[in-house]
Amino acid sequence: AREAGSGGEEELLAGVSDLASGVLRRRLELVEGVGMVGLAGVRTREVRIVADGAKLIASGLVPDDLLLAVRSSLSYLQAGETDRSGTRHQVIVATEFPGVPMLRDLLLRGSVGAPTVRLGDVAQVEWSVAEPAGRIRVAGREVVELRIIKDPPANAIATAERVREEVRR
Repeated sequence: AREAGSGGEEELLAGVSDLASGVLRRRLELVEGVGMVGLAGVRTREVRIVADGAKLIASGLVPDDLLLAVRSSLSYLQAGETDRSGTRHQVIVATEFPGVPMLRDLLLRGSVGAPTVRLGDVAQVEWSVAEPAGRIRVAGREVVELRIIKDPPANAIATAERVREEVRR
């Protein structure tokens, strides 16, 4: 577990989450005796788009115009479905992300004869940290937790030593 400080805590936790899910988890899953590595308290980065209603109206746009433009600018891969609170949701992953500056410059469909409108003209487009599914605290501070479960036949002490060695690398 890694502790987050007070300033920029969400960004720090997002960075630790990236490290834990992208590097540590994969390396630890390969350690002899490790059966599974789980994560808790993970923060993921996301792009937040907040539209300005007055600017949308002035440009002859509606929120669906923004959604359509952003969706058409991304490459998607259908990753399955999930059932949450009795409602089925499709899981769709953007395979190529153009970046926040390119999204701000994304051209939108406006009213006929109106000047060209870019997404950044009618909305704030910025990186953000998504709300976590759950929070883990140690000594009152939020952390990202790696849960390492050993294989049933593996020796717990030997596995723990190998895990420590891998983390030190």
